[in-house]
Amino acid sequence: MINTEGNSAFRRHLYIKMGGMNPLLFGHEGQELSFKLAQAFGVEAVIYWPETVIYHDYFDSNTASDIKRARHRLMNEYIERICPGIKTYRKKIKKQLGKHPDQPNPAAALRKRAAHAAAYVHSGSWPSPSPSSTFVIYNAAALARVLDSCYLFVQAGSREPVDRICQQDFNMQVPDGLHIISIRTVLSSLTKKLLYQNYKRHICELANQGLVSAMITRRETLLPVLFPIQEKYKIPLLYETHDFYADLSVRDDIDPGKSRQQTLEREYIPRISGVIGLQSPQLDWYRRYFPQQRFFLARTGLIHRYEPVDSGKYVTYLGSWEPHKGVEIFLNALAQLKPCPPVLFVGGKTEKEVQQFRERVSRYIPLSGVKITGWVGKQQLGAWMRQTAIGVLPLMPTFFNRYLTSPLKLFDYYSYSIPVVASDLPTTRDLIVENETGVFFDPGNSEQLAERIRALLEDREHLESMRRHVYEYAKQFMWAKRAEILSDIIHKVQIL
Repeated sequence: MINTEGNSAFRRHLYIKMGGMNPLLFGHEGQELSFKLAQAFGVEAVIYWPETVIYHDYFDSNTASDIKRARHRLMNEYIERICPGIKTYRKKIKKQLGKHPDQPNPAAALRKRAAHAAAYVHSGSWPSPSPSSTFVIYNAAALARVLDSCYLFVQAGSREPVDRICQQDFNMQVPDGLHIISIRTVLSSLTKKLLYQNYKRHICELANQGLVSAMITRRETLLPVLFPIQEKYKIPLLYETHDFYADLSVRDDIDPGKSRQQTLEREYIPRISGVIGLQSPQLDWYRRYFPQQRFFLARTGLIHRYEPVDSGKYVTYLGSWEPHKGVEIFLNALAQLKPCPPVLFVGGKTEKEVQQFRERVSRYIPLSGVKITGWVGKQQLGAWMRQTAIGVLPLMPTFFNRYLTSPLKLFDYYSYSIPVVASDLPTTRDLIVENETGVFFDPGNSEQLAERIRALLEDREHLESMRRHVYEYAKQFMWAKRAEILSDIIHKVQIL
């Protein structure tokens, strides 16, 4: 029975003889035509060929989906009225398919020929000032270039077209293989539930058509939603963790109310196909608790590398001003630098937040040499990075910063060949080569931070040498390289 009208072919003279597809139908046209063909020539007149694939543009709202379902119900009622025997025909087709349990059903046949493609499932709003917004789009775009396709699922954070968002906010073109399914939800108290239901429905549709060979999610709260799809369709589910919740008793930096996250990780990590980590210290923690699971390291990345140019003038802090980021340590260090170098702060989600931070900075150093940009898109960020001499990463020694973080700000610095002064932690040691791509200071020690900044600013020859080292070292962190690693992981975890 034909239910994918867009991927169907007919003998021309028989198609004309049957009257073609009913022009009054807008949905289920193929069912009516199949029924007429079966009446004239038997049910074998319609042949299913599983290697054909049809692509759909998915809905961006529940309303559009509801409208289509209502239309299909109306079309179905109309078909049953003009084709009185079609119910019996449908039952006969289902019975015929059920006669051969030893043979794969059409969906199973499609899965054997499935595209090497991923559904990358994000729970957060996109676009947004959150670092995750940048991560998911660059990661998905890189995957789309090495796989057949990548389907990025996001909660709509804007009514702008996705291609415009990518251009304006992320300075990139949407690659051919990237399909961004941006879903707008209503009823705020049920937003996540509705969002996840939409995700599940769309991914099941893709699975039925053989269009995905793996699912990847960053959020533990999506594991219960995606795990049943893994079990039903034998499509591997990979958890790309950006945190560690398996044992909250070791955390000194987290709300005890995260117990649900702990429960989810303990329940689902042993059952899914694999776990992707961003840092070696992070994966070491997971291996202690789940020794039988497969773990893979795939570091975060850069979309571009820019060759070193003459050192800029700014000492730059990039990112949010939360206490664990160490901005207070940086401000204390600046107060000890005489004279204070030009300082750039790239961050601040609202004008109010920027103004409050400006007042905070003024208590440490004169504002005459300070620039605070607020949140900027990637094009504007590039202009500021080209004026930067040194990037700072003054992370406080919390559990997250010691073992889990893979700071995107570090990769923004690396993208523009900018050496860094960073807190000495296992995570930063994993990403920075001392005296080549950066220098370290003891976490929380503002005097030492000030001394490291002063030493680099006074030795421009060493600073230029470090810029060249950063440019070469950053090759391994390109998003394209990460996508190749993820592609290999997907091959390794395929469920037979």
